[in-house]
Amino acid sequence: MSISDISSQFPEELLHFRIEAPQIVRGGIQITLDLVKYPPKCTQPSDTEKEIIAKWANWWRMTNWAMNPATQNPKWRSPCRSGQIWLHFGEAAELTTGHPYVFCLNCGLALQHPGNIGTKHLQNHLKTQNCIATQTAIHSQPVIPSSPISRHPNRNTTTLIPSYSIPAFEQELVRVVIDSNWSFRTVERPSFQRFIQFLRQDTVITSRYKFMSMFRSQHEEAKRSILNDLGKTTKILIALDA
Repeated sequence: MSISDISSQFPEELLHFRIEAPQIVRGGIQITLDLVKYPPKCTQPSDTEKEIIAKWANWWRMTNWAMNPATQNPKWRSPCRSGQIWLHFGEAAELTTGHPYVFCLNCGLALQHPGNIGTKHLQNHLKTQNCIATQTAIHSQPVIPSSPISRHPNRNTTTLIPSYSIPAFEQELVRVVIDSNWSFRTVERPSFQRFIQFLRQDTVITSRYKFMSMFRSQHEEAKRSILNDLGKTTKILIALDA
């Protein structure tokens, strides 16, 4: 079946999710892939957004890749993914086969979907000269993530800052306390609470006991994300240099 035949059967609602992405294959040859981006998942999606996500899922389930029992199907935009690497990549499937890929939001290059192989190749890509040299991102991040951390400190990261919500505030609070190696009692200090309410007066101030619960919840979520990325057949070698 040709691309024109497939395009004629493609859901009209998903047409604006199609993108062309370069891919480097063996021998350093660059080809162009016709991809269909996975629709953005909002914190509180509207009925229309839910319908579009459902249409994308229904389309993909009918592709050769999804119907092949021998292939490994990814967990599209898994809610367990909390790694910072996902701030820089979007998910997509190849139009004609349904083959899953990820594409760099900065330089646009298509890479193999992590699946069972992990995200090491994604981390390595962000360090490549071509990606670093790209000053203007090719793709915008459709979902506002909860970890506004950029590889380029001089680049504007405003689009990576999440809108305020209680879950987003709690996640960022845990992140800054752990990243700064602060005591959990920090959240109860009057000066810290005053600073938080100075930024937003309706912020609910938490106690160290509530913070511990938030920390454990996010720890379990991160652990699930790591285990999902590793896959059931992954083997890990642990070596210690003492």
